[in-house]
Amino acid sequence: MRKSIVFLLFLSTSLWVSAQQTAVTNNLNSPYARLKNINIRDCQWTGGFWGERSRLMREVTIPHIWDIFSDPDVGYAYHNFKVAAGLEEGVFKGSWWHDGDFYKWLEAACYLYAQEPSDSLLRAMDDIIVIIGKAQEADGYISSPITITGTPRFQALQHHELYNMGHLFTTACIHHRVTGKKDLLAVAEKAANYLNSVFNPLNTELAHYAMNPSQIMGLVELYRTTGNKTYLELARIFTEQKGHNDKGTDINQSRTPLLNETEARGHAVMAMYLYSGAADVYAENGDATYMEVLKNLWEDVVFRKMYVHGGIGSHHQHITAAGDQAWEAFGRPYELPLEQGYNETCANISNAMFSWRMMTLLGDSKYADIIELELYNAALAGINIDGKHFSYTNPVLRTKDYTLQTNDLNERQMYFESYCCPPNLTRTIAKSGSWAYALGQDEVYVVLYGSNRINSRLLSGESFQIVQTSNYPWDGDIAFDVNFPEKKRVTLNLRIPSWAETAQVKVNGKPQGITFEPGSFAGITRIWNPGDKVELHLPMPVTLLEADPRVEASANKLAVSRGPLIYCLESKDLPENISILDLGISSNILLSPEHEPNFLGGLTVLRGEGLHIRRKSSDHTLYRKANTDLVPLPIQLIPYYAWNNRGRSEMTIWLPGF
Repeated sequence: MRKSIVFLLFLSTSLWVSAQQTAVTNNLNSPYARLKNINIRDCQWTGGFWGERSRLMREVTIPHIWDIFSDPDVGYAYHNFKVAAGLEEGVFKGSWWHDGDFYKWLEAACYLYAQEPSDSLLRAMDDIIVIIGKAQEADGYISSPITITGTPRFQALQHHELYNMGHLFTTACIHHRVTGKKDLLAVAEKAANYLNSVFNPLNTELAHYAMNPSQIMGLVELYRTTGNKTYLELARIFTEQKGHNDKGTDINQSRTPLLNETEARGHAVMAMYLYSGAADVYAENGDATYMEVLKNLWEDVVFRKMYVHGGIGSHHQHITAAGDQAWEAFGRPYELPLEQGYNETCANISNAMFSWRMMTLLGDSKYADIIELELYNAALAGINIDGKHFSYTNPVLRTKDYTLQTNDLNERQMYFESYCCPPNLTRTIAKSGSWAYALGQDEVYVVLYGSNRINSRLLSGESFQIVQTSNYPWDGDIAFDVNFPEKKRVTLNLRIPSWAETAQVKVNGKPQGITFEPGSFAGITRIWNPGDKVELHLPMPVTLLEADPRVEASANKLAVSRGPLIYCLESKDLPENISILDLGISSNILLSPEHEPNFLGGLTVLRGEGLHIRRKSSDHTLYRKANTDLVPLPIQLIPYYAWNNRGRSEMTIWLPGF
């Protein structure tokens, strides 16, 4: 079925779905989740920053990725399913994990359908699912590279079989929730039953297995969708099995059992998928050992191994303390190299995934701060403003003399062989409205700010509506038209970001005598009347940031933030003869925000006076006598996510401070 998905976007909203709608991560009945996720359809971005990006996903990115995946000479993924199904002749092409990436794209298409249902999109997904079903082997096993090549199952970590099936499980649950259909869910259940026959009880020979354990999250969602406790038990086994034979290695967190782990090690994405899966298991079983480990691991990542823009995975190649070779990996605490920093887009997204789960489990706003940091910075940098070009790595420094390493790119590309990040970022943006709010008992939590409309129900069953209007993140003025059930006391919890030193709240124009702590949810509890209005003002001064002195690479350097955004200096905004390495800033620099609606898709730049570090010596030896002048030079900083949209360039987040 080689056909462009463009026609699918001429959507008819006449079709509605009879199935009960449930959340992306459906923790409604999870006994150990303090906050519950809203339903998939409940919140829609109506404009502004995320509204524009959601529209881009619908109109450009989802169709573009379909054209990539459905082209047998480029993206291969759909071709592989057809060959595995016996519908076409051919050989396996692409990466071993292409199946999983295709499922992520299909998940994004499900979110598109949830927001704008159409018969044509439903039929297209039906056709795809028929072929996926035919690619499944009789015993339930499904991973097209293995089927096509005849390779023995579960022999090599890099074959990513469980990764592929894990994303199948998640997508099948989402597809069922938004369409009411069970065809893909049946494929997923058959595959999960097969895995149960292989891995339950614990197979010590395969205890190190699972390169990238998306199957844990997927199995928990299958349990939540079907009620079959076998899937939850299998998820627990996969969570706890690693580290129970001598084949384990730090690369995939299998040297040390998770419940004995003390720090984040190895491949960053694999680690965060494991932690996210464990958080889902905890939401169902409440094992206190899980929570202590997860809290410690989150703190290790965020406080010792995360870049200022939210990026994680500091090394292309790394030898762990145990002597294991790892790649796309965490380093030691505070080991955060600048230009060589890896910061895979998928890793940055998975940091948000893990933080979302921790927020729902504990109700703490500090986790939501990381979700916001990732979405606006290290994750969003993975896509051009045109919606068609992507990056794999996201450094905090790029110079013209830098030699590209694994998966580095001078400019974002439409396609590259390891294509996991584009569909992952697409599904994340497509479902971002589901992360905008969460629910407590007679409580509504506002997690993400931006223009949106939510029509949902309190956990007690009464319906409510909130219309949020904002130009966030360009300014901090946010308005809410609130319609809660009459004569019912409800708490509206507004997230006060950790970067917001102060906050002001008015209800129906009257200031509230409430102390708002940065990095917390501020609750407004009252009996609401129809048409009540809430106004939140978050001041957004320009802030200079410094790193912990143990981060050697950032010593004596400053970074710039405003609101949730991290800013950078790009060589496109400098005179041709000045390198990005020849600029610094004063510690008392005055940077003025100026909104440019027609520049790089519309954004706020910061303008001020930097310092040109003019080096008088022409000696290019490694070390030389210091001989420089500091000369004032006008500079312009742009949000980090927007860099590299004007052709190849140098860029830095960190600038020498004087």
